[in-house]
Amino acid sequence: FPWDADYRGGQRDDGRWDAMFGKLVQHKREHGDCRVKESQDTKLAQWVRKQRTLKNTMPADRKERLNAIEFPWDADYRGGQRDDGRWDAMFGKLVQHKREHGDCRVKESQDTKLAQWVRKQRTLKNTMPADRKERLNAIEFPWDADY
Repeated sequence: FPWDADYRGGQRDDGRWDAMFGKLVQHKREHGDCRVKESQDTKLAQWVRKQRTLKNTMPADRKERLNAIEFPWDADYRGGQRDDGRWDAMFGKLVQHKREHGDCRVKESQDTKLAQWVRKQRTLKNTMPADRKERLNAIEFPWDADY
C-alpha cells in the first residue's frame, strides 16, 4: 500500500510533485523565501505543510531538492524568522501551569489553547529544534499522551 499520497496507480507521481515544487521555486524567486501563506496561494500553502509532515518518510531525492532551496522544515516561523517569542510565551504558560498543578499535563477544560499547544509539541517531538526539546525535557514534559 502506498502511504505517500503522491502515488497514482502504484507509481510515484513525480509530475504532480514536480509541478508543485516548481510553484514553490517561483514563489521563492518572487518573495525571497519558501514561506507560503494561504492568502498567497492556498494549494501551495497546503502542499508546503504536507511536505513538512512527510519530512522523515519522503524519498531522499525530494528532501534533497527541498533542502537545496532552503525549505523551512520548522513551521513555527513568522516573517522568515523562527518565532521564538510566540513559542516562549506558550512555554511560559506551561511552566506556570506546572507550578500551579504540579505537572505539565494540560486538559482542555483547564486551558484550551495551552492543551492544543502541548499536543502540537508532541507531534513535533522528532522534528523540533533541539533547544526547544531540551527546555521541554527540563520541565519533565510528558511526551506520551496517556492522561
